[in-house]
Amino acid sequence: MNFTDLNLDSIDIEDNVLTSNEIKIEGGNYFYTPKMYVPFGLENYKTTYSMNLQFRNIKDNQELQDFLGFIQKFENNLMKKLKISEEQFNSQLKYHNKYDPMLMTKFIFRFDKIECDVKDSSGHLNIFDIGKNFSCKCLLHIDKVWLFKGKYSCKLKVKEIFIE
Repeated sequence: MNFTDLNLDSIDIEDNVLTSNEIKIEGGNYFYTPKMYVPFGLENYKTTYSMNLQFRNIKDNQELQDFLGFIQKFENNLMKKLKISEEQFNSQLKYHNKYDPMLMTKFIFRFDKIECDVKDSSGHLNIFDIGKNFSCKCLLHIDKVWLFKGKYSCKLKVKEIFIE
């Protein structure tokens, strides 16, 4: 599913427990990113794994501009639904005045393994062999809305990586 196929105005949040809420979106909770740059590769902190996707050369790339607008609208719509301010929300977008913006993503880690398929033109790869400084498209999953230490967040989980 392309990110442009999701209807962000249809976001619905189902209250399941005190710390997390399910998100429902017309069109589904999975979408493909455009081609993005991965400067640092797979990152590990304690028992979690993450990967930062950079909007490299965004000024010259309309698809990346559209995707950044999509993520911004998604987060803004979540804040409206939750009736919270920006100060109460941890954005997954990070901005720096010297570099292009970054989208922080995480991996599903279950039963001591990362649940993510990694492919390139030659076939399947081991996720721990992907290195850094490469471009890829990803299939992302919109996870639950979490409340932690008084702030809400919604993680985007990497389900598949297509290295180009």
